[in-house]
Amino acid sequence: MKSYYPIILLFIPYYMMSQDRAIRAVDSCKTISDNKVLVFNKENSDFSLKFNDETSYITIFFGKDDNDVQFKRIRLSELNPADLKDKEYALAHNFIYDIVYKGYSIHRTSLGCDSEISDELEYYIDIMKDLKKGKLISPITAIEIAKKNGFDRVLSCELEDDPRWKGPGFYEENEKKWKVTWTLKTKSKLDVGLDVIKLNAKNGKVLDKYIEFPID
Repeated sequence: MKSYYPIILLFIPYYMMSQDRAIRAVDSCKTISDNKVLVFNKENSDFSLKFNDETSYITIFFGKDDNDVQFKRIRLSELNPADLKDKEYALAHNFIYDIVYKGYSIHRTSLGCDSEISDELEYYIDIMKDLKKGKLISPITAIEIAKKNGFDRVLSCELEDDPRWKGPGFYEENEKKWKVTWTLKTKSKLDVGLDVIKLNAKNGKVLDKYIEFPID
């Protein structure tokens, strides 16, 4: 066994350096995004962006040529240097930040090192102003309405600018009919997919209920 030690010692630094460069690239990109978020939070005191480690991920594209490209998606919280063992790969970063309003996560956005937060959330700032002024119902009220409609536990509660809702897959071309909605989800009682309820964010009216099935 002793005769193999020099070979192993020469191999390990090269292997680890290859992985280490990729890890540093991920960390560097997140640092850039975080610095932008700090500035954004200072400018928008009514709500803030908070990094979500559990939902953030990177996509690893690897292969010898364009005809043999494969990929796998890994959550940052589960990232292992061994996942980056291939020499030929590219990384796509997806850092997910929650928009937090009075302790509730009410929207999520994906940011990268080359993303401009102002562009990502410019339309959302106006929605948040209406929420603060009371023109839209609060997340607490939205959750209460969902529970009255059979939701035992709300898994997510998202405020979004949405087309007038006439069922899954419907999009109204007339932008004047767009409205802000609350979309709440819970685990389906059928043990498959998620139960979803959509509310008019101005008055709490139930717009639709349906089951959302996983696509992967």
